[in-house]
Amino acid sequence: MKSFKLLIIIVCFSYYASAQTIVATTKDPYSTFNHNQRKVVRDMIDNVYVVYTDWVPPVYVIKGIKLDGQTGAWSDPFFITEGYNPTLAISDVFTWDFHLVYQTLDSINMIMYRQSTDFLNWGEEIQLSDSGEISKSPIADIDSLGALNIFWQQENMNITSSLIYTKLLDGIQLERTMICTKNEINDYAIANNLQYMTNDLFFGVEFNQDSVAFFRSTDGMISYDTVYVAAGTQPGITCNSSYEYEEDSRVRFLYLNPSSYLIEVEVDYYWNVTEIGEIPVGLVDYYCVDDIAPPIGYSFLFMQSGILHHAFSYGVWWNWSSIMETIYGSDIAFPSIAYKHFSFDIVDFIWMEGYSAEKSIHYMRDEKHIWNDIDEDSELGKGFSITGFPNPFSDQHKLNIKTDIFDASPCIEIYNSGSELIIRPLVKKISEDEYTACWDGRNQSGHRVDPGLYIVLCSVGDKRTARKIILEP
Repeated sequence: MKSFKLLIIIVCFSYYASAQTIVATTKDPYSTFNHNQRKVVRDMIDNVYVVYTDWVPPVYVIKGIKLDGQTGAWSDPFFITEGYNPTLAISDVFTWDFHLVYQTLDSINMIMYRQSTDFLNWGEEIQLSDSGEISKSPIADIDSLGALNIFWQQENMNITSSLIYTKLLDGIQLERTMICTKNEINDYAIANNLQYMTNDLFFGVEFNQDSVAFFRSTDGMISYDTVYVAAGTQPGITCNSSYEYEEDSRVRFLYLNPSSYLIEVEVDYYWNVTEIGEIPVGLVDYYCVDDIAPPIGYSFLFMQSGILHHAFSYGVWWNWSSIMETIYGSDIAFPSIAYKHFSFDIVDFIWMEGYSAEKSIHYMRDEKHIWNDIDEDSELGKGFSITGFPNPFSDQHKLNIKTDIFDASPCIEIYNSGSELIIRPLVKKISEDEYTACWDGRNQSGHRVDPGLYIVLCSVGDKRTARKIILEP
């Protein structure tokens, strides 16, 4: 009963916080820059943590702000350290340690690290890069062993760039390796498993402005294998497993092709590329990707001509993406999206706005899917509609599906909020274009499941959609 009440609180707060909020101002026009440097993270009780840069003459500084997930109140901005290009990572549910990696802005830029247990008080600065090498733009993520994996770019004397990797465990630097050296390294991405279920590490690199390559390591970067290579820019990665079954894990590689269309590559547990295709949202200037719900899809942000969109993709095979929110503002730039911890139904993100020397940093919490009442289908144009009632329910939830897709029988799947498949209800045809299904709150074995949030996933032909329903005690 307590868990169900907590769920209702979280759902209500998610709805309450779906409007944008100005949380800070900055004199740095690139304060939240880099779609793979995570400026915003979330913990398991819905607190949100943001780092950003500000110009406080004569130096750049890194500041932090925190959202209290229970009250919805933001802290005042506070000073963390001098530096630039910060990336923030958070450990798993048992420790909630915070890890800040950033660069200095002296004559020879260096990569630095600080750790905190409460986000307010930070430990001593630890130097990660060589003093004689110009280093910049670190990115970082944490694996199932608690190791912090970090990449950065090193500028060499011969006008080449090297990608450097290092690993920290308990604040101690264990190794440092040069991954590759090229004429140009323009961008790179990193992703460990969202729920810390494995220590697999995926990373992607953009070389020479026209080539992206994605890699996977399963042995702590002792070795790594190439998974996918293509012409394009802006690599992005999201990786997650289902609640209990590692083999249900899914990895999505994203990038912009030479025509600036957003391409998605789906990879399964065995490293097989299962699907490749364009996400149907048009030309994209800039994007960043959120966490993935393995059987359903993932959220992402993308920019088009100064307009910011939050969208949800069911995967390219399903040929359907939903625009959740469109944000118009004054000179919107550099959105950043929360990656960890995994949330099945909400997404947290920030961006910058303003034409003046002082920019505002905006925050929004949005629903991840088209969750709006299942008794009203608001996704037009996909070839079918799904409605259901009552919601919330305690005894039986009835689903109705109407389709324009000839001879394509709907498939209904019910998942819990941990991505675990509960049941595939029997779908009955009641007319030429109408079908129905019922769920009584039981799993495939006939046992009553716990009250809480559940997902209805409906697939018809090459389209699919998800809806949220709540099972009451």
